[in-house]
Amino acid sequence: MPQPGHAPFSFAGLWAYNSNLDITSCTIITKPAAEPMKQLHDQQPHSLPGIL
Repeated sequence: MPQPGHAPFSFAGLWAYNSNLDITSCTIITKPAAEPMKQLHDQQPHSLPGIL
């Protein structure tokens, strides 16, 4: 779903590197879905307005 005027946007997430296992992992933080996303799924990414 594009932003008005195709403006950039970002999602809240976490990133970590475990040097003991040599693994990098990441996750996107979600929240309960709002309309119109609610029609597709019960969760949606938590966006960070104004970050970019």
